Amino acid sequence: RFCDLHGVENKSIAGSISKNNKKKTRQQLEKVSEGYDLRFLLGIINSKYALAYLENYRRSAIPKMYYPDDFRNLPIPIVSLAEQKPLIALVKKRLAATPKTSVKLDEQIDALVYALYGLTAEEIAVVEG
Repeated sequence: RFCDLHGVENKSIAGSISKNNKKKTRQQLEKVSEGYDLRFLLGIINSKYALAYLENYRRSAIPKMYYPDDFRNLPIPIVSLAEQKPLIALVKKRLAATPKTSVKLDEQIDALVYALYGLTAEEIAVVEG
C-alpha cells in the first residue's frame, strides 16, 4: 500500500506513480490506500474472480504468467473497512488453515468476492467454468 511507503523516496516509487497514476498525487494515493487492509486485497487477488480477470487481460502469451502491470488493472471495489471485515476474517483463517480445510475456505472467499463485485449467477458460472 502506498501509505506503507510514506516517507520513502526513490526513483522506482516516483517512476511508478508518474507512469501509472497520472490523475492522483502521491498524497492522494497514500490516503486511498489507508482504506484497504492487506488481507482484504490478498483475498481478492487470490480469488477465482481475479484469476479469470487476469486470464482475460494478461499480456503474456504464456498461460498463468502475469506481469506486475496486469495486477494494476484489476479493479478493487471501494468499500469501507467495516465491509472488508468478513473477507479479512476468512483470509486470516485461510492463512492458518491446513490443506484439508483450505478448499472450503477458498469457496467462502470466492463467494464473498463475487458479492463484492456484484456478479450474477451467470457471471459466476463463467468464472467457475
